Amino acid sequence: MCSSYIEITPLQLNAPLTGETINMVLLRHPHCSRLLFETFYAHFSLDPSLGNQEYRQEVLLPEKKQQFIESLEKVKQITDDEVLRSMYELIENTLRTNFYIPKGAEDTGISIKLDSGKIAQMPDPVPFREIYVHDLGMQGLHLRFGSVARGGLRWSDRVDDFRTEILGLVKTQQTKNVVIVPVGSKGGFILKNTPIEREEAILESKKHYRRFISAMLEITDNIDHRARYSLQPCCYL
Repeated sequence: MCSSYIEITPLQLNAPLTGETINMVLLRHPHCSRLLFETFYAHFSLDPSLGNQEYRQEVLLPEKKQQFIESLEKVKQITDDEVLRSMYELIENTLRTNFYIPKGAEDTGISIKLDSGKIAQMPDPVPFREIYVHDLGMQGLHLRFGSVARGGLRWSDRVDDFRTEILGLVKTQQTKNVVIVPVGSKGGFILKNTPIEREEAILESKKHYRRFISAMLEITDNIDHRARYSLQPCCYL
């Protein structure tokens, strides 16, 4: 879970931060880090002792937020404070995740769905929803600008700024879709270690494409004459 948000933070906020920098911030402030995890756990855990979704939203999560805000009083460095607040904001505005869904040993993808419009530092244009997928050999992202949207997926080679690439593509897609549906969507993924040989790289990309799709589908509702909702302990939308 931590690795996912460490990777998401600089991508989402278009900030000059590295995963190593964010990791060091978390290590310097273990109390804040623990509260970040506890907030995520309170949102999505299958633990019945945490209560139902209504209790979590009205009682448990406000308590965790207050505890986190108080913990920031001990953080003296401005950059550290900004990183911690940004990570909390991402967790707070996570609508769904497959983190707690029982999976097989090979199902290593973690998907996180964000309510992008509620994230203050999100660069323009701000998507309606965003799904981020973290896997051992892949990072993936899907942006859409409405509940009904149309667009494709791509294998990107822009490891450091693939979100910027996808955001640019979805802006173009919105223009194309103006006479079809109101808004566009676009997704893409990168390989963390692309094989040198072309054939091997293609095979690897196909494998991770399937993992990317599977991880997104785990947190997506299936509409077939009637709504069949994804197997989520807590869906916030």
